[in-house]
Amino acid sequence: MILIKHRLLFATLALLSLSFPATADDSSSASPSAPPHWRADLDPLPGDASVGAAAQCEGPSEHWTSQYGALLAERDKLDATYGAIRTDRKVLDEKRRELDGEKRAFAAEKSRLAEGEAALMRMKSDIEKLQIERRKNPDAAQRLGYAAENFNRKVTEHNEALHDHATRQGQLRERLARFNASAEALNESGARFGKDASAFAAEWQAYSSALYATLERCAKPERH
Repeated sequence: MILIKHRLLFATLALLSLSFPATADDSSSASPSAPPHWRADLDPLPGDASVGAAAQCEGPSEHWTSQYGALLAERDKLDATYGAIRTDRKVLDEKRRELDGEKRAFAAEKSRLAEGEAALMRMKSDIEKLQIERRKNPDAAQRLGYAAENFNRKVTEHNEALHDHATRQGQLRERLARFNASAEALNESGARFGKDASAFAAEWQAYSSALYATLERCAKPERH
C-alpha cells in the first residue's frame, strides 16, 4: 500500500488593477470617487455665433471657423475613444467578478483536498497500527485487509481529484493571464487617452482664450 502524495500547488493568481478613466455616473465603478467625465474641466464652448463674430472681426477670416471645426472633430473623436474605453472597462469588471468567484471556489476546493489528504494520513497511521497488532493478534488480519482496501480506494479517488484540481488550476491561470493582458492593454489605452485629452484641453484653452481676446478687442470702439 503506497500513498501517492501530490503537493497541492496553488500559485498566486493575481488580477491586474484597472487604472483607465471612469465616469462619475458609471455604475460599474468600484470606487464612489471615480473621476468625472473627461470634458468636465473644459471651458464652455464659445458657440457658433461667437466664432462667426470673431471671423467677421478679422476681415472676414476662415481661421476661426476652420480651427473651431477641427477642434470639434477632435473632441468627438476623443468622446468615441472614451466611450469605447468605458465599454471595455465594464466588460473587464464583469470578467474580474467572475474570476474572483472562480478563485474563491478554487481556494475552497484546495482546502477540501488538504483535509482529504490529512484524513488519508490518519488512515495510513491506523493501518500501520493494525500491521503491528496483527503480529500479536492474527484476528486483526481481516480488519487490516478491509482497512487497506478502503485506504487504496480513497487514495485513488484523492489522486483523481488532485489531477482534476491541477487541470482546473491550469485553465484558471490561462484565463487570468488573458484577463491581465486585456487589463494591461486597456490601461495603456487609458494612459494614451489621458495624454491626448490633456493635449486637447490645452489646445482648446488656447483657442478659447485667443477667440475671446479677439472678440473683446473688436468690441472696443476704434480711436481716431
